[in-house]
Amino acid sequence: MKFLVEYGFVLLILYSCQHKEMEKLSFVDDSFNSGFKLSKGKVVDINDTAFALPISIKYHPKDYLICSEIKSNDLLTIVNLKTGAIQKVVKKGRGPNECIHVGSVSIVNDDIWVYGPALQKMLHLKLDSVGAFYIKEEFRINEQMPRCIALTNELFAGTSFSKYRVSYYNRKGDFLYGTLGLPKEIAPNVDIIPNVVFQTAITATPDGKHVVLANQFIDVLESYSDIGDTTFVLIGPDGFRTNVKPRKIGGGRTFPMDPLCLAYAEVTAVENEIWGSYIGVQKQKGSSSQGGMDVPKQIFCFSCQGQLLRKIEFDNGFISFAVDSKKAKVFCLVHEPDIKIVQYDITKLLN
Repeated sequence: MKFLVEYGFVLLILYSCQHKEMEKLSFVDDSFNSGFKLSKGKVVDINDTAFALPISIKYHPKDYLICSEIKSNDLLTIVNLKTGAIQKVVKKGRGPNECIHVGSVSIVNDDIWVYGPALQKMLHLKLDSVGAFYIKEEFRINEQMPRCIALTNELFAGTSFSKYRVSYYNRKGDFLYGTLGLPKEIAPNVDIIPNVVFQTAITATPDGKHVVLANQFIDVLESYSDIGDTTFVLIGPDGFRTNVKPRKIGGGRTFPMDPLCLAYAEVTAVENEIWGSYIGVQKQKGSSSQGGMDVPKQIFCFSCQGQLLRKIEFDNGFISFAVDSKKAKVFCLVHEPDIKIVQYDITKLLN
């Protein structure tokens, strides 16, 4: 027993030292050596009736855009960029192969994984010989969480409502292991479940070796390996600080933030790079958005080790984005003045 206690203490020291070192990674807006402005994008030719209300897009390597929908009985709209064909999949409901809503979409090789948080359900979509997607299987994740993604077709990671920041699962939905707590820079001095208060967008690198969390209410990126080790914690560009004051309401608690900060909206990964769309707005108590919803107009690009690569600024704000790094294109989902997907050439950015 003495050996176990001492061994655990040594591990704690090693983890603390490593974690402290990782927290030194930070940047400000002017830290990027490369900055680009994109304007006059090309609107992707899609039938006006194709969408209900898409809220996110993902690029599929066979030249598809996977669009998550709300206000529709079909939760995914899949656009074939080569032919313009539209496919509707995943019905809204509680039955087999159905979800109430989509929490996250991830792509492993040619396969699509769709997570529905209300039913804790993961759906596996395959591509058939004629270029149509079908639901091959489903399984239940045995913990509640807002988002869960596939690292491989056998390993999954999510932001569960537990003591773990990232939890890992097998293909049966069983918990395997997790990474504890929050980085020191964002952990409030209150007893909370990490992913209840500090909510994030989540992605995995294409090789499945890294999980990246982009905090939505404080400007921090977190990266973890597929075995739960911290790869880096990156702070910036605004250095947002917020107070979390738990309040009892009925039999539960809420965790209001003051001020409310809007940081990363979304995160995605391409080969050797991590891209995060950033809002960068701090709201004082009682303030409201003027002229509509706050949306990002810039994307920060980093290496998988947290090194700064480039900043991209857009002429218009967007709801979601997707990247085709091989053909050097970035797609932006726009809601105003109408719903459309705008495509930009990023050849000069990647050279």
